[in-house]
Parts: sequence; C-alpha cells; structure tokens
Amino acid sequence: EQISASVMTDNSSFQESVGFVVGTAHNGFVDAIHALGLVGLILNSDDWYSANDVISEMVRFMEFGQYDVSHAYVAQVDLQGNEIWRIGGEVSKKQLFQKMKVAHPSCFVRASVYQRYGDFSSGFRIAADYDFIMRIWSKVKVGFLPRRIVQMQMEGVSNGNPVKSYKESMAVSLIHGKGVLPAIASFYYECIKHYLIMLARIFGYRNIHKRGV
Repeated sequence: EQISASVMTDNSSFQESVGFVVGTAHNGFVDAIHALGLVGLILNSDDWYSANDVISEMVRFMEFGQYDVSHAYVAQVDLQGNEIWRIGGEVSKKQLFQKMKVAHPSCFVRASVYQRYGDFSSGFRIAADYDFIMRIWSKVKVGFLPRRIVQMQMEGVSNGNPVKSYKESMAVSLIHGKGVLPAIASFYYECIKHYLIMLARIFGYRNIHKRGV
C-alpha cells in the first residue's frame, strides 16, 4: 500500500519541497486529508521541517510500527534560528492531564483516526490540539521517534498568550475528567513556571539537552 501525506498549514504561503500535497486549514482539515492522502499532519506558517526527509521518514516509521499517530521532538528557536528550547517526548494519558506535552507540529495522524474520533474542535482557539490529543491518546497506537523534526518560532500564539493558553488547557482538562481544584492548581502552577522560565531565558538558560538529532 502506497502512503501519501497531506500537509496542512494555516495559510497558503507554505511550500513543501519533497513532493507531497499541500493544503490549507481553511479548506476543511479532515476533508482535505481524506481527499489528498492517508496521513495528515499540521505545520504552522512560522514552523519548518529540520530536513527534507522528515515526512518520508515519519511515514516509514508509522508504517513499520503500524502506528495510528506518531510524533517527535520540536525545537523552539529565536528569530535567528538558534535553538532555545526542545519539547516533546514519550508521554502517557496520565501525564497529559498535567499539561499538553506533545509537540503538535511533529504529529502525524492517520486519516482513519479523524474518521473515528473527529477533528479539532472549533471551540478552542489555542488548545484545540490538546483537546484532540486528549480525546484520542488512550484509544490509538502511538509511536515516538527521538529525533528533532520541526523548528518552531517562539513567537507563536500560545507563547504570546500564555494566560489564555493555560486557561484553555485548563478547560480541556476539565472536559476530559480532571478535578476542578487540581485543574485550577495546574493553571496557576503553569503560569508561574512559564514566566520564571522566560526570565531564566533572558539570562541564557536553555533546555536543549534532550536526545535526538
């Protein structure tokens, strides 16, 4: 069976260089995946792949492990392209209740997953990816590839609106069964930690020790 990939972006300016079909989120995410390919992935307009073989390698990884969803490391970079922070890693549903720990630009998802469980909720502007991941994580086979595959600029929506981002994340966790008090506690903890980390970054603190190229 031949596998193709549909690259979804949040605008029409993205150019894919390895021969896969490019679509835009405005045209209908799930419809485009169904029409154009068997594997769907999301790459924001200010993100880019670390190498030209990322898509083909991730698709091969999915096929070899028969995964429904695969993900990898994402490097957050400054405007000069220098790596500041690395996110991603193997994660359980229990860990996801604490916060969104999956780097969504690295996620590759089979179309059958969207067919079974639906796509991103329009009710969330920032945390729709978190809601989707929480909905499917314990119901599908997930594989993690310990490789950095995406460069993501630090000036994204969630980084620019941390309080709103964590509020939406709190709402997601409540919807999926987290207790009210633990959810509120996590919200304040993550907000405080976010600003402490931002302060530490000003003084040169970096989190780029994770394994993977």
